[in-house]
Amino acid sequence: MAKKLVDIINLNGEASCLSSKRWLEILSGGKKSYLYNFFKAYVDYQKKAILGIPGATIIDIVQFNPEVIELINNNDSIFEIIVRPFVHDIALMRSTECFELNLKIGIDIIKDQFKNFTPAYLPPEFMLKSEQVEILNRHRVSIVFVNPNRFDQESQNRIPKHSYN
Repeated sequence: MAKKLVDIINLNGEASCLSSKRWLEILSGGKKSYLYNFFKAYVDYQKKAILGIPGATIIDIVQFNPEVIELINNNDSIFEIIVRPFVHDIALMRSTECFELNLKIGIDIIKDQFKNFTPAYLPPEFMLKSEQVEILNRHRVSIVFVNPNRFDQESQNRIPKHSYN
């Protein structure tokens, strides 16, 4: 089996430590913007990237720099879009109903803006409740990324070292 190394870009514009002013500066300028040129570098160097962008951040990009969406869509051999919720939150704090609504709106926005996406889920935070995994399955999500380093040692010992179905 061939192995690949790709970047996973977790772009949480709506939940980052940036001020709104700085985030809008990053978005501004169309093809001259920082954000556009960041993604264009992946195209120029033919480096693959997995993009996890929450729906609220996608809406910002659509509103203030649709050229980025076009660049991503025109280079689907470079960019792989994965599922994110509408807003970055802590899944453990969400009710089951709110988690599903946040997920559904995120998926709908991704489907609306991008030509294709992979049914892989990048959780905003380190943990999901059991019923949330069931919700992901109902929405045909077949992959969930887990960062073991965010767990205590006992939990890390229970996380598989390799992917599994």
